[in-house]
Amino acid sequence: AGDDQCGVREAIGTSHSRGHLKKGGSGHSMRRKIHPGFWAGLLLAGSCVAGSPAAAQEVVAVLSSDSPAYREALAGFQESYGHPVPTFTLARGDVHLPNPTKVFVAFGGTAATYPYPASSVLIYCLAPSVELSRGMDQGLRVKIRISPAPDIMLSKLKDIQPHLKRLAVFWIDPSLNKIFHDMEPVAHSLGIELRAVHVAKAEDIPETLRALKGQTDAVWFIPDPMLVTPGIFAITKEFASSNDIPFYVPIDSLVDKGAVASVSSSFREMARVSGNLAVQAAAGAL
Repeated sequence: AGDDQCGVREAIGTSHSRGHLKKGGSGHSMRRKIHPGFWAGLLLAGSCVAGSPAAAQEVVAVLSSDSPAYREALAGFQESYGHPVPTFTLARGDVHLPNPTKVFVAFGGTAATYPYPASSVLIYCLAPSVELSRGMDQGLRVKIRISPAPDIMLSKLKDIQPHLKRLAVFWIDPSLNKIFHDMEPVAHSLGIELRAVHVAKAEDIPETLRALKGQTDAVWFIPDPMLVTPGIFAITKEFASSNDIPFYVPIDSLVDKGAVASVSSSFREMARVSGNLAVQAAAGAL
């Protein structure tokens, strides 16, 4: 985490994994949930604040849409903050945010770039391609970045699938390219050949999957909110099932809907950082 001296700060959430592996045709299953730690670090001006968060009306959550990624992140934020806060979803339209509001916590790119009151503090996450600068007479802007630990993630995949040799890694947002490149040396050391599947848009997924038939031992989605939608999940789950290969996802709840395992920076765990920051911001300690 850091401060760029321009009133724009960053916090980083790291890796978390959960697995659900069905073995053979016996129907036996194994579940595992591992928390190697979701903090990479946080260096912010001001002291940490203990105690209860400020009154709920001082903090408001704003979601770009009802995407499962944003909903899971919202749950993590509210768990960390201590109680629910007023929540608005921009995709539903006709949004009237309370004014004044001291702190806004935004989930997704559309929510991050919404025109909030200039004096408010904005904490935003799940918006990898958004980089906000602080304007004159504007409140603090804090970005929470996804920062998966490649060694932890790939080691867990090998635990779940010991004979994994070829892994197709999907993402859409080009700002997440670095996640794939950071995985490459670790994958090589574990004997895993990575295949980069950077698709330009969601509509390209079906054709891309057809081209992968017989070319990979598993599919994994980088934690990209643009990728984690019900439609893309259903198509990819069907492809993986019909080709008898595992499908790994970045959201725990999708394991219960048919994915083999969740191995990633959990949206829920990552968003806990935003809850801690919101407590500090509401108290004027950021």
